[in-house]
Amino acid sequence: MSNPAQGFKKLHVEVFRRSAAHAEMVSPQWRVTLATTSEKPVGAPNPPLTLLGALAACTLSSIRRGAQANGVQIDDAKVVVDATRAPTPEPHFQDIKVHLTIFSPEPEERLMPVLEAVKSNGTVTNTLKKATDLTLTYEIVNRRNSLTAQAGQAPNT
Repeated sequence: MSNPAQGFKKLHVEVFRRSAAHAEMVSPQWRVTLATTSEKPVGAPNPPLTLLGALAACTLSSIRRGAQANGVQIDDAKVVVDATRAPTPEPHFQDIKVHLTIFSPEPEERLMPVLEAVKSNGTVTNTLKKATDLTLTYEIVNRRNSLTAQAGQAPNT
């Protein structure tokens, strides 16, 4: 691999066919089993579900980084991703909807910078935004008052 340009980070994965229906993604630190069929995958997510799972994990990573950068307490978070997949001959995601629930004792205005981080700081999120209609909605559950803040749409999505 060549040296990445200043500020750029090279990523590398290797995936090996393990059977007609499964593959294994490996690195020195981990192994992940993937299904290689969209027809009723067994025991592992298929490629479209893997991509949606990566989007959810990217969202959670952005929440963590945004909370740390802004000194905001996040007790928990949940990401639900729904997508519409266009059929063959050229299957693709027509749209992707991400719904984020943040559990925090913080007031909503303190959480806005975290939502901004979610909207703009994730590699998977940014890549998919360029390829399809991606929307993010959120809900804040205030654990201090045990009330649910009004659900809304993330800023500028």
